[in-house]
Amino acid sequence: MQREACWPSSALQAWLEQNNAHFNGVIVEHREQEGLRGRGFAIIARKDLPSTTAEPTLMTVPSDLILTVEWVENQAGRDPQLHELLHVTAELAATPRGAILLYLLLQLTRAASALASASSSGGLGPAGLWADYLRFLSPVTALPTWWSEEQRKALVGTSLESALNAKLDRLAREFSHLRTATQSIPWCARQWWGADGGSQLESDHLLLLDSWYRSRAFGLSTAAVAMIAGLDMVNHASGPAGNAYFRRDGDGDDRRAALVLLPGKTVAAGDEITISYGDGKSAAEMLFSYGFIESGVVSTSALALDLTVPADDPLGPAKDAASTTAPAVHISRCQDEEDPAKTPTTTTKSTSTTWRSGFVWLICVNEEDGLRFDSTDADDDAAADRAPRLRTFWKGQEISDDTAQLESLLRQDPLWDLYHLRAVVFLQERVQAQMHRLQRCMIEERERKEAEDDDAAKVAARLRVLEMDLLDDCRRSLGFQSETLLATSPAVQQYLASD
Repeated sequence: MQREACWPSSALQAWLEQNNAHFNGVIVEHREQEGLRGRGFAIIARKDLPSTTAEPTLMTVPSDLILTVEWVENQAGRDPQLHELLHVTAELAATPRGAILLYLLLQLTRAASALASASSSGGLGPAGLWADYLRFLSPVTALPTWWSEEQRKALVGTSLESALNAKLDRLAREFSHLRTATQSIPWCARQWWGADGGSQLESDHLLLLDSWYRSRAFGLSTAAVAMIAGLDMVNHASGPAGNAYFRRDGDGDDRRAALVLLPGKTVAAGDEITISYGDGKSAAEMLFSYGFIESGVVSTSALALDLTVPADDPLGPAKDAASTTAPAVHISRCQDEEDPAKTPTTTTKSTSTTWRSGFVWLICVNEEDGLRFDSTDADDDAAADRAPRLRTFWKGQEISDDTAQLESLLRQDPLWDLYHLRAVVFLQERVQAQMHRLQRCMIEERERKEAEDDDAAKVAARLRVLEMDLLDDCRRSLGFQSETLLATSPAVQQYLASD
């Protein structure tokens, strides 16, 4: 499917104003940004902006330029092709992200069809404002989903490795679903799948839309996640360096999104307006969603590691099937100092990490402890009409609907310290294995001379260093927890003595 040529970046300000966006002392302009590939936009102060009022509004965007799932659903009520597309791709359209991607895909298709016919949209209906806006955007090639297979090798050993593989697998499944669900629809077959010699839709089109959504969607205070034309050009600055925020104003057709100067902030003419994309986001999250790690970052706040039930666990398949929590552990830096004897997610003065995982508790207990699975359904009148499901029990209490309850039940058990120790030891081994894998990757990457001039390799190298530091802190914290439990817990000592 042929995409229209990008419009000149200098025309964006005029296009936004033409479509009822309003500016108060700021302008959207193109700026080359160090470390970012492709075209970079920014919102710049045209004059000194002292905070003379509590929260001066710098820019507002009307509802037609605020793309939410509710807006897409409203459009579907009067757009038969969009309605049909959302209906047949229910699996993808069920999420706000999926519905927005499908709407944007239809907009791209209508624009490409009009371009091919030179005079009409090929019976697809007119392209809307969002088809025009997309012409100002270029692919976000700094995102790891756009990296080559060779470049992705630099992420081996980082928490982003498995996340990126999962994202690429998901995109592949979504593209396959899209094709299967739409190839019998005449206009989809003609425009996307090559019937009658039409243009082909490729997986890169879905990758492109996903990268735009991931890097440009924001949450508003009174609405779901949205893409906001124009406002999505504001760049990131963390902590006190940010000087503005988004706000949702108005109701109904008069809904607007506003860019507002933070109270007490001043911006000199020519300086940039910035917001925080999320100060709590880890380095891996920033790289995954936005394609960069901020230059001043010296540590990452968090990372996630996947967890796998040991191969020799007789209940392994049942645990995987029954779990309602993600098979992962989330490691982060603590803000407050706590007593390491109170909880497995505490920190100490010598280390500064915390962890949480619902899945690890399933790993650490078995049938002899009181964990049981039952494949028969509940004994009620409707049971005969339902397929058997796997039910989970801890010492007779069913926890099938929320296996995360297991942690709170284990805390009430006299052998809690023992289960706690098992979890800590298991995570120690998992963290050490990740560190060894990451170290091997760091050695291999240092031997690749071509990596010196590769932006992807440079940002991946920063991620490796940041995550290695956090993993090392976590290793020490877990070691302190296990030593404390072994030295001070009567339940652990009694159990070990009787083994």
